[in-house]
Amino acid sequence: MKDPRGTVTTILYGAGTHRRFTQDGPVLPDVWAEYLQHPHDQVALLLEPWLKLTPFDIVKRMQERMGDAVCDRHEVVYNRTTVLCRLTLKDLVAEIIPLTGWYVRLGKSPEGKKRPARKKAASSKGSAKLALPTEDQMWEDVVRPAVPSFPHPGLLAFVRIAGVIAYLGGNSDQDRSKKEEEDLDEQLAELHRSLDGIRAESARRKIAQWVLTGWRKALKLGLPQPDKTGLIYSINRNRAAMLALTQSVKTVKGDAAARLFSIKSMDLTWAIVDCGIDATHPAFLDRSAQEDEGSASALQRLRNSRVKQTYDFTQLKELLRGTLPGHHRGRKSQNTILKANERPKRHGIIDSMNDPFQPLVLVKKNQKPAKISGLSLTVLCPFVDELEVLRKKWKQLRKKSITAAFKDASPYNLSSIVVLAEYDGKKALLTGDARGDKVLNGLRQTKLLKNDKLHVDLLKLPHHGSQNNVTAEFFQQVTADTYVVSGDHVKFPNPHETAMKWLANARGNDPYVVYCTYDLPYMRKIFKDKLRVPKENNISILADI
Repeated sequence: MKDPRGTVTTILYGAGTHRRFTQDGPVLPDVWAEYLQHPHDQVALLLEPWLKLTPFDIVKRMQERMGDAVCDRHEVVYNRTTVLCRLTLKDLVAEIIPLTGWYVRLGKSPEGKKRPARKKAASSKGSAKLALPTEDQMWEDVVRPAVPSFPHPGLLAFVRIAGVIAYLGGNSDQDRSKKEEEDLDEQLAELHRSLDGIRAESARRKIAQWVLTGWRKALKLGLPQPDKTGLIYSINRNRAAMLALTQSVKTVKGDAAARLFSIKSMDLTWAIVDCGIDATHPAFLDRSAQEDEGSASALQRLRNSRVKQTYDFTQLKELLRGTLPGHHRGRKSQNTILKANERPKRHGIIDSMNDPFQPLVLVKKNQKPAKISGLSLTVLCPFVDELEVLRKKWKQLRKKSITAAFKDASPYNLSSIVVLAEYDGKKALLTGDARGDKVLNGLRQTKLLKNDKLHVDLLKLPHHGSQNNVTAEFFQQVTADTYVVSGDHVKFPNPHETAMKWLANARGNDPYVVYCTYDLPYMRKIFKDKLRVPKENNISILADI
């Protein structure tokens, strides 16, 4: 095709004195141009939600309409602002366009007319189904007849462009397809040449025939019905990022800044550099370890590089989907936890809980421990049902100052990740800020309790040892050789004296030790020689198990 963008523009807006200039649809013209050039391909798209909605609202509805398997096949992922996906023309027309606010608004009632009040006796469920326009109606939005007969003229441009693309893409015979493209170019040229003449009307009618053929024979669809709610504001192409810099220092005015402000980096200790420069670049070389970079191999320069860690964001989409191969993530078995993200997607809690850490980690039915270089991790909390309840109060709760309470629905505390870590025969139960009853429930669900009890080598006390998160019975059911607790008893009364007495009473004369980050008088009184605290002038202490 000679001019895909020109073709799209003419089909959408007309030509000559009937030319329209308003972009009133949600699909940008370059999206249609891409489908016009590749009608059989999946095109990478960006779906933008309306201002008060979230990308997850779109994804959830897509899953309901298309199914999880289809969404996975179309690589549907999202971040905090946009949905990314790869869609065929038929998917776009049948499943995504009906989700746009534009289509919902125009499709639910005839334009320019107030919907008449319905009499109860004559009412029927649902609204009248949308139907494709006839050949005579196809260009009414462009030629603007005195009495238009198509009730939804705002949809006509969409009908035309989708039908034309489907018509051209519906022929597998390359020679015939090329001939059809040439015919279309000729008819479009006639529209520009003839303006209001008879030949222009003939060209419009010919294109209208192709449009209807595309819908009925290629797409095998009628005009789709609008969804119940308009979720999508705009649909754009997701273009590949291209390198655009050849003189990066001059481009960012780095040379001018260095000369004007006499900038030096001699005293710089840490820096985060957002760039595509390789860690082996001479600028990052540790000169004290290697002076001559010219004769050094890339591996030697890497070993002596001052760059401590690099992050590759070209794999961002795969990271969001949780499908990145194991050698990119470090360990393939991490996918055990990443795949736990699938169920909460359907519950609407991905964007509203555990932000900004994604994907959401939670207990998955019949999940197995994730094993990483000999380290075994079993997720015990949180559960998706708890998070679904918390989600409903999230907006209200996060505006308040929340501290732990036994019946508190604080998403900050109750969405804590609880993990049983096992390595080299040792077990550590890491409870975060979770409540003790939730921890016990997680242990029961994963069948880790024996006779309703568990003994570990190390227990990190829930929520800094708050009495609101544990009971005396908790310390009887979960025991350890080493207990770890942090807190200074200043802003909050943690570790709480009552909770510490519960622990001491539960263990009695059993051998155990308690590590605390602060030397508190009441802790010494309760635990005596079992207490371990940082040495003088130290701010931390290493627990030995």
